[in-house]
Amino acid sequence: MRKFVVIGAKWFDRVNGNTYNSAKIIDTETGEVHYTRFCYGYGSAYLQEARHYIRENITESFEIIDGGSFYTKKSDAKNGNF
Repeated sequence: MRKFVVIGAKWFDRVNGNTYNSAKIIDTETGEVHYTRFCYGYGSAYLQEARHYIRENITESFEIIDGGSFYTKKSDAKNGNF
């Protein structure tokens, strides 16, 4: 079973009170890095987006290792600079 490390980046929009996220997905076998889209969601929503991305684009059978998440600048969360 393939394993992926997922690291989440979050950005909080203080004006509207919304949280957005994206995730970096690292394939532990190949070292290949993928990124999810920048989207609305708080808490561990980045893990849900990562699962969806992996199922749709890489493989049906996998395990996720949660690498944690952190808050960052909007531009970094959108462009995968984390």
